[in-house]
Amino acid sequence: MRLEVQLLILPKSANCELRFVPAPIACGACHTELSATYDVRLGTPTVTSFAGLIHATGQLVKNVIGWCLETQDRSMELGELLLVAAIVLAIFFLPIGIKRWLRRCESSLCRLYSRHKRVSIVVLGLLPAAARIALLPAIAIPIPVVPDEFSYLLLADTIASGRVVNPSHPLAPHFEATYVLQHPTYASVYPPGHGIFMGVAQLFGLHPWYGVLAEVSLMTMAIAWMLDAWFPARWVLLGAILAVLRLGVWMTSYWGGALTVIGGALVLGALKKIWEAPRLHHGLTLGLGMIILANTRPYEGLLCSLVAICMLAMLLLRSSGPSRRLISKTVLIPLTGCLAVGAAWTAYYDWRVTGDPLLMPYVADQRSSGVPQSFIFNSPVPAPPKLARFKDLQDNYNWQLDLYKSAREPSNIWTNLEAKWAVFWHFYIHPLLALPLLAIPWTLRDPRMRVLLLAGLFVSAGMALYPFYFAHYSAPIAGVFIVLVVQGLRHLAVLSRARSGGGLTMAPLISIALGGVGLSLMFLALVFHDAVRIHQWSFYPPSDLVREQIERRLSGSDKQNLVIVRYSSNHDFHRCITYNRADIDRARVVWARELDSESNANLLNYYRGRTVWLYEPDETPPRISPYVPASSQAAQVRESLARRQP
Repeated sequence: MRLEVQLLILPKSANCELRFVPAPIACGACHTELSATYDVRLGTPTVTSFAGLIHATGQLVKNVIGWCLETQDRSMELGELLLVAAIVLAIFFLPIGIKRWLRRCESSLCRLYSRHKRVSIVVLGLLPAAARIALLPAIAIPIPVVPDEFSYLLLADTIASGRVVNPSHPLAPHFEATYVLQHPTYASVYPPGHGIFMGVAQLFGLHPWYGVLAEVSLMTMAIAWMLDAWFPARWVLLGAILAVLRLGVWMTSYWGGALTVIGGALVLGALKKIWEAPRLHHGLTLGLGMIILANTRPYEGLLCSLVAICMLAMLLLRSSGPSRRLISKTVLIPLTGCLAVGAAWTAYYDWRVTGDPLLMPYVADQRSSGVPQSFIFNSPVPAPPKLARFKDLQDNYNWQLDLYKSAREPSNIWTNLEAKWAVFWHFYIHPLLALPLLAIPWTLRDPRMRVLLLAGLFVSAGMALYPFYFAHYSAPIAGVFIVLVVQGLRHLAVLSRARSGGGLTMAPLISIALGGVGLSLMFLALVFHDAVRIHQWSFYPPSDLVREQIERRLSGSDKQNLVIVRYSSNHDFHRCITYNRADIDRARVVWARELDSESNANLLNYYRGRTVWLYEPDETPPRISPYVPASSQAAQVRESLARRQP
């Protein structure tokens, strides 16, 4: 990110103008380039007026801060850059007395952590949730935008209703939506893990978002537990904080990712503990991690599970007879039991949704809607006949098919890999965690780190076979990345001891700096909460924002409402509107797409007694009005023409 500041020194009689122009940046959600220009005109200060210069500087700082807090990506990058600057300045210029005080703080924290390890891990997990709840006056609960989020919310609502699936609706074509299965049942196409957490939160009367918040808290605890198996106590706190800083962004959406990280962290931590001293609960933990991966990211989870099984096989081959019997008794038997229970649950869920215990909802929707596309080594998914009736679904299929064909072209292989690496770099590394990677030559001297790196590369190679990539695809190996980062920081800490005062401990230094920057950003967000809230809402697409406003307003009324959505011929297929609650007929607001006249008449007859609205999301601005059927419109036209005749 680059800010160009131009201070124009004009004659005494002229006005003073300050202008800063941010360079184009990439949006974290859709990776499209954004650019903006902000002008600040400051009354009539002159270059000879010291007060005017102070005022101009204050105005510039205010606008820079507002610009940095305008989007989530900018806020994170600002915080990370401030943190890096604080760490570098501390290493070079921190007085010796403060360095010694930090070492004493480190010793106290390590003793406290060692005495109350479980309580410390729980407190670490609760901190990010408490901080995010404290920011609710400035940054509201997010609204769903992409089709995946609506699909997960449908799954959560189904669980909160006490059901696993919903019966197919008799007017299902009106409720067709991306990544929602309509036949043989009405259900989400995604695995149930993430939806269960949001559904449990909704079951207790909370917003489903609090389920996402619970996942982030448990993710922090799982990462701290994993790091405790790999590193001394002084590095557990640092690794957990860095993980929250980098992965906590998942609490700003309903797309998931944190629960998958939990599964990967449990697998990685259990493997380390099994390698040192196998116990019964280690085998159960390993099995639980694999079950979580299978119920969140099945494909990537399968690759991670294969790596874990290979590591167990290596351990068995290197062990003697008594050790093999111990591993079989304490690890393999409980692991097998856990996997059997997980397989039974998955088969049951698939059977309830698709009618076939071996057919996943994801695959069933692929057959009925043609999306998502297959791996690049498979034949493309053929277009189902029903797409001819729904142009937006057809456009989505064509878009994914084009990306699939592009990924199969040999000339595009490196371009696609470069694009995927850019997404990974932007989400997981840039800019804070790039520093520990500088120590990768020293990190890889440890054979354990080399094994982890190879495991991560194996899973990443498997993900490269899919034509698409989003950051949460790599969530199963996020634990591997965090371990490599913390090990790199340990090597950088050794290098920092050459500075005056010697033995500077980077763990408490970075933790204190991170805490200070985080508190500063929270303070700024709360102080400028009106501006932050406005910028937060401006981040959402207008059609989705208006849909959320319509949903809230109509849900608060005493009437039952039916909103018929009329898509234009150039509707953005990424912005599907017709998502509904699990029990459509009992919902206070029902969203249905407009079809042919006969189907619309059946829809109006089915929901007679409801107030009917027409929503046109592709108008500028999006428009909602009372719905007038086509037959009524024709009658009104004929009546108007009859009145005009002499």
